[in-house]
Amino acid sequence: MKQITQEEFNNLPIINDIKQCPGHTDYSQINIFDERCSFDERCSFGESCSFDERCSFGESCSFGKSCSFDERCSFGESCSFGERCSFGKSCSFGERCSFGKSCSFEHKGKAKAGYPLVTFGGFGSNNRTTYAFNLESGIYIRCGCFSGTLTEFVAQVKKTHNTNEYAKDYLLIVKLIKQRFAENKGE
Repeated sequence: MKQITQEEFNNLPIINDIKQCPGHTDYSQINIFDERCSFDERCSFGESCSFDERCSFGESCSFGKSCSFDERCSFGESCSFGERCSFGKSCSFGERCSFGKSCSFEHKGKAKAGYPLVTFGGFGSNNRTTYAFNLESGIYIRCGCFSGTLTEFVAQVKKTHNTNEYAKDYLLIVKLIKQRFAENKGE
């Protein structure tokens, strides 16, 4: 795996306003990443990395401790995150992502042990994705413009959709979230 310097990173090609970052590359010497970077598979990052919004990461990316991601970061399959990772709003995670100790989601709190994230896509009137984070402070939900506790989410669903088909779908999701995190020994 080739390790690149900050200067080499700064000179990577930009296509359609997106910096093209090759896969199978060691980015551990880079501390600051511009916004709108696209990383291919099997990239490796060191501690104290900071990423701006709209970064995209391919399969099997690995991140060291103290990484911080701003809004709209997207992660492909099999991403692995080390200790003290922090994720901003609108981050999305692919299949088989795993999270290390002390990961914090949207600065709402530390994740509980085990798998701290469940997502459900294609629901509601706008086919939204619902993200459920299992935190030490309780279950935290992000869905479209909404962010808050599970109880607040249920109240918002009932207020917005009353008892229509969307409300029924969202309330089934709530049941699954509770079941999944209970199985995870987090409750």
